[in-house]
Amino acid sequence: MATWSEGYVSDIGYTYGYYPYLNPAQLAVPFLQAGLAFPEIRQACEFGFGQGISLNAHAAAGTAQWYGTDFNPHHASFARELAEVTGSQAQIFDQSFAEFCSRSDLPDFDFIALHGI
Repeated sequence: MATWSEGYVSDIGYTYGYYPYLNPAQLAVPFLQAGLAFPEIRQACEFGFGQGISLNAHAAAGTAQWYGTDFNPHHASFARELAEVTGSQAQIFDQSFAEFCSRSDLPDFDFIALHGI
């Protein structure tokens, strides 16, 4: 019988860190260097957001509507608390990637980030 974690180490909490390379604004310079117009990022998503520090920072400081999923319910709970405290309005889920991507209520994302997966 499979467990909810499906082999993922779930009894060790993920680190509390900010990862700036998950910020879509980091893409502006390479786009401009290549002579390309930087697209407007309206809908963004982070897969496997851990504690949700970067997700909430980008949602609170930027103009994009952020969504994220991390199937660890402890991570999602903490990230939701951060969203409430910061007012980031990030949409946070604790679903597997397959479950999340099967949702019919998600927008077409302009930017998708993941890290450490």
